[in-house]
Amino acid sequence: AKFHVDAVQAMGKIPIYPEELGIDFLSASAHKFHGPKGTGFLYAKDFHFDNLLHGGSQEDKKRAGTENIISIAGMATALENNIEHIAENFSHIQELRYELLQGLGTIDYYLNEQEPHLPHVVNMGFPGQANDILLMKLDMAGISVSTGSACTAGAIEPSHVLSAFYGETSPRLKESFRISFSDQNTIQEIHILTKKLKEILGETHGL
Repeated sequence: AKFHVDAVQAMGKIPIYPEELGIDFLSASAHKFHGPKGTGFLYAKDFHFDNLLHGGSQEDKKRAGTENIISIAGMATALENNIEHIAENFSHIQELRYELLQGLGTIDYYLNEQEPHLPHVVNMGFPGQANDILLMKLDMAGISVSTGSACTAGAIEPSHVLSAFYGETSPRLKESFRISFSDQNTIQEIHILTKKLKEILGETHGL
């Protein structure tokens, strides 16, 4: 068996050493570390596998098609920059997460997570607060959060992951939402978010 790792959410955020981890194949996407959208890469040991696209012999005969050299170069530069600042970026995002949770004060909330986890995404909910209404009000305030991953964009069904964790009848399925942090976010932006959340929840609960 060959070992493939989907490292899209990890590349550029934590150190990854494929050889030390025994990884045979590893895929990553440039936009997750501020590179050009629509560009990614596959780390592969020297194994043969069937091509999905047949044609020219470029890209080590593993994928036909003309390479987007500009985007590839941009991806390499972005990844190099992220790796160079990986420790300070991680620390900054931990601080953003801390400020978010501290900023909510005594507001009742829950987190959908287990240890260990990365600080870059917080999946949370407020009991009794419908996530679709919350998202709409935040969007009107110029704040972008989501009810699911980009992989499920456009889906109206509740998260299959949360369904597996809590059951298909759990109220968390319609309360939970995701906040994603970037090293380019600021503490001030987190303060704006927590202030708006308090306003929305105060309106909802008549506080």
